Amino acid sequence: MWGKSFFIIGISFFATTISISKAQETSSGKAMNATSSKTGATYFSSQSKAVERLVNDSAAAKKLDMPPESKEIIVKEIINAETYKGIPSSQMSNSESETNKLINAIASEAKGRKVTPDIASTVIAEEKIKMVQSELPKEITKTAKMSGVSLTAGVAKLIQKDLLKQTERGAKSGLSIEEIRSRNDGYLRAIYSYAPSKILNEKGYKQVKATIFTPLIKLTIRSIPSKADVEISGIPIGKTTIKSKPFEPDKEYTFIFKRLKCKTSTRKYFVTEYPPEQEFTEILIEEK
Repeated sequence: MWGKSFFIIGISFFATTISISKAQETSSGKAMNATSSKTGATYFSSQSKAVERLVNDSAAAKKLDMPPESKEIIVKEIINAETYKGIPSSQMSNSESETNKLINAIASEAKGRKVTPDIASTVIAEEKIKMVQSELPKEITKTAKMSGVSLTAGVAKLIQKDLLKQTERGAKSGLSIEEIRSRNDGYLRAIYSYAPSKILNEKGYKQVKATIFTPLIKLTIRSIPSKADVEISGIPIGKTTIKSKPFEPDKEYTFIFKRLKCKTSTRKYFVTEYPPEQEFTEILIEEK
């Protein structure tokens, strides 16, 4: 699967991929472990309500006309970001600065208009894209140097273009900034580790992409709280946690999450071409 010509090269790349996957697994594991001991619906609900109070207070201070559906999008974003960073649920009520940052950006875009769910989602995604995009040129060259690879000007632009596309899709799929950065870093390390020579040009880059991109992506789907029924287009695909289910890359899917005493949640997720193993966590809000 990994090597197309030489067994040794294939083994080398496989080892690198395992290393990258382990790093991603560690990050995800850290995030999930932060809530794994107390992910019961009642406990988690109390923490989401604490974040919800912060959102309400910040929105009120800005005098925003924001329906509950829009507030829930912000609450989910904050919980997802904090959970991925490993912040315990019991400390999420202290996420005031993150909340204010998002509310300020949304208020700037709304300009007195009603903050619809579409406005909230769009602003959140755009803020993440802007932050990550500004870092891309530096990260591309820094990681290349650490890997002992020199880039031609043409290939540097191609890599930046591909990473920006991955970043945009990750942001619109609800991934946190940390998750997006981690995936971009993994992409760069995989590309550089499998470069055909110490100088990576456009031809070499295309060869590497053709080798490392797989026809199917293994996607793990989680939820907090867990044990939620998941559907795609009305077809049940299992109950969270759903592990390593194959999906076609370069496509967007709409997942529906249903769980007793929780609101039905819809999550759009774009399966990118990299990494070969992906995952996301959907935050469920208690039914009032």
